[in-house]
Amino acid sequence: MRVVGIANMKGGSGKTTASLLLATELAGRGETVALLDCDPQGHLTQWRLLERSADQPPVFGNITTAGLPNLLRRLSENTGVTVIDLSGASDVLAAMCFGLSDLVLVPLQGSAMDARGASRALELVRYVAQNAQAPVRQAILLSRVSPIAATRSLRHAIETLRAARVQVLDTPLVERGAYRAVFDHGGALATLPAALGGNIANARCNAAQFADDVLAMLDAGGEGRKPAPFSSLCFRQSRPDLADAALR
Repeated sequence: MRVVGIANMKGGSGKTTASLLLATELAGRGETVALLDCDPQGHLTQWRLLERSADQPPVFGNITTAGLPNLLRRLSENTGVTVIDLSGASDVLAAMCFGLSDLVLVPLQGSAMDARGASRALELVRYVAQNAQAPVRQAILLSRVSPIAATRSLRHAIETLRAARVQVLDTPLVERGAYRAVFDHGGALATLPAALGGNIANARCNAAQFADDVLAMLDAGGEGRKPAPFSSLCFRQSRPDLADAALR
């Protein structure tokens, strides 16, 4: 099982939208996916209450540091990808999730507040990696990008981040009415009636390209890729306390 953690220490960055789009897109391709809702606002949990279909990913809420390792261990038996929507807190649960993630995505809009929230998330990722003495794969996801944003402006933002040696996903998530409609009505982009979501075709294409980028990062390195730093601790029957390992 592969784990993707999505976090920004500022609300409204697009992390919950990214979590849902990734999970539902992969599920639509036949992957077995689970969603972990660590955000106190519980938008993913509310979405699942609207969507009763067994075709969509299950959502697990009330995540705690004590219960997370056992939950992931159970999910690993029949789940291909677990997507974790983290809260905006720089706490032990976030640190643990980063250490258990094969990839951490940090959504970022073009604002100073978002940049500060992203910076705090990346600092915590680096802190966990240093304590674990193992790398945590991470990348910036440009999110809520205007569909009429100048290509030159987007390219400049990406070049600036990469010049600072920050990995950036090639595909930004564009602001789409269809994404909001999925939260309002349940289901996925593939099942959303055209009357509810504006230009659904473009939204589906954007989500598919985003998922392709994530899979490419997860697959990078092939069989030689390193597992998440805390994964062996989590899936070992006898293990040290993960909360202590996260922030020792």
